[in-house]
Amino acid sequence: MYYIYIYTPFYNNWNYIPHLIEHCVTNIKSEKDYFLYNNLKASCNTFCTYFILPTKNKKYLNDFIKKILSPINNNLIKYEHNVIKDENKTYNFEIDLVNKIWKKLYWNRVNFNQNWKLSYNKTKDYHKKYYTKENIIILENNIKYFDWEIKTNFKLFNTFKINKEIVYVFNHNMIDFYILIQISDLINEYISYKKRYFEEEYYRHETIFWDYKDYIFLSINKDSLNLYKNINESFIDNFITYNLKNKDYLNVKYFDWTSMLLYWYTLSNNDKKRIIVNLKEYYLNFINVIKF
Repeated sequence: MYYIYIYTPFYNNWNYIPHLIEHCVTNIKSEKDYFLYNNLKASCNTFCTYFILPTKNKKYLNDFIKKILSPINNNLIKYEHNVIKDENKTYNFEIDLVNKIWKKLYWNRVNFNQNWKLSYNKTKDYHKKYYTKENIIILENNIKYFDWEIKTNFKLFNTFKINKEIVYVFNHNMIDFYILIQISDLINEYISYKKRYFEEEYYRHETIFWDYKDYIFLSINKDSLNLYKNINESFIDNFITYNLKNKDYLNVKYFDWTSMLLYWYTLSNNDKKRIIVNLKEYYLNFINVIKF
C-alpha cells in the first residue's frame, strides 16, 4: 500500500473546500478507472487529506499523483458540491460533537463537514496552492523514524462536558498521541465486549479520538464511566497479546501522518511495540490523570 498525505488546513474556519477538493480529485468517470480506484481510501481530516492506495505498483502511484495534481474544472466542482450536500444529509454524531469541541477550543465560528456557499475560484485557488509535489508526503518514500524513550507525561489541558459526553483535552506530543490511540482502542474493545455480551446491547457509545496541532482529545460517554475506569487486568493482557501478534496493528501507518506532518518523523515499530507491551501501566496512569 501507499499512504499519501497532503497538508490541507481549514479555509476561513471551514473544512468545506478541502473536503470538496478531496471529492474532486478522486472523482471517477470511466468504467476502467472505477475498477482501478474502487478500493482507494480517501478522507479529509482536520488539517490533512489522506489517500491510501491498495497497491505497491509505482506506476499506479505516479498516475494517481498526476491525477490529484491536475487542475479541477467548474463542472467537476459543481458535481461534487451536490454529492457533498447529499452526504451531509445524514446526521453524524461524531462530526456534530467535533464541531462543538472546536468552538470551545479555538474560536466561536468553526464548521467541520458542513455545507458552504460554492465558490469556483476559491476552490481552484486552494487546490493550486496546496496540491503540489512539495506538499505531498508519501510515507513509504518519506517516512523518518526516531527512537524515543517511551515515557508518558499526560498533560491534561482541559475537561468539559457536551451533553452526555465528557471531553478530555491533552497537550499534543508524539508519545502521548500514540499511547492515547492504544488506550482509546482498548476502551472501545472493552465497551464492545461488555455491552454486547453481558448487557444485551448492540449499539454502544464508544470513545471519540481526535487531534489537531496543539491538542489531542478523547471524548467519553458519561453513562459508561464505570466501565471505562474499571477494565480488568486479564482483558488488558488479552488485548496486548492479540495486538502484539497483529503486524498491521503494530505498523499503525494510518496515524503516522500526524507525526510526519507535525514533527517530520514518527515512532519506529519497536517503539510502538513497547507502547503496547506496557499498555497496562499507561492505562493506569491515564485513569489517575483524568477526572471522573
